[in-house]
Amino acid sequence: MNEEKCHSLLSEWMKNQNPLVITTPQSQWQSDVDRVVKDIYSDKYKGHAAAKIELRVTKRLIHYIYEQTETKCQRTVLFLMVLNQMRFSNCLEDGGFRFSLPQIMEHTNVCKQTAGRAVNYLSKNNLIIRKSRKKSANPVIKAASLFGNPPTWYQLNNDLLNLIYEAKHSCEFTTIIDFGKPLYEQMNYAFFRYTGPDEYMQFFNKDALNTAINDYRNYIVKYNLKT
Repeated sequence: MNEEKCHSLLSEWMKNQNPLVITTPQSQWQSDVDRVVKDIYSDKYKGHAAAKIELRVTKRLIHYIYEQTETKCQRTVLFLMVLNQMRFSNCLEDGGFRFSLPQIMEHTNVCKQTAGRAVNYLSKNNLIIRKSRKKSANPVIKAASLFGNPPTWYQLNNDLLNLIYEAKHSCEFTTIIDFGKPLYEQMNYAFFRYTGPDEYMQFFNKDALNTAINDYRNYIVKYNLKT
């Protein structure tokens, strides 16, 4: 729906809440509604699933992601985190970004349990810093807004931040990330485009390598690309 209708429906929904349950004065919750709607429809957050975004992704950055992860899902989730850091670099909060588990599931095409395990692995291995109770933007409310706790807030580790900075200022190559296509397929394609045969085995065991090579070849056929 458009911004005006969204604002109207949220405001009406709040007005219809049981006053014995929600005692917050209208002046306060209306401010919350105004802020949330403005945030949702802000141009700086536009990056919907069909958007093509030109991002510089270097060989060193792709290799780091493969070196530090063990599974296809972990790689995809970490790649997604890196892309978010790049996409929203002009509007990051304290150097990080907000991201919910359902959003991760949507972009990586995995179930909740699998996505959760991948995020836990990345956090445990200090690839990402996760804060699930970041303070609300509303100073009156200490930890949560009327619409629940804010989505989990993430930062990347210093190695990834340095590699992103290097990629941003590098002339090595530029890859086009299309959020309408599976992210893993695009990352896997970039990996094999810029990795020599002698390097493959340091990233995969034999079975995983055969699968990844087949994925690469299928991607070329699927999108009629040059090898």
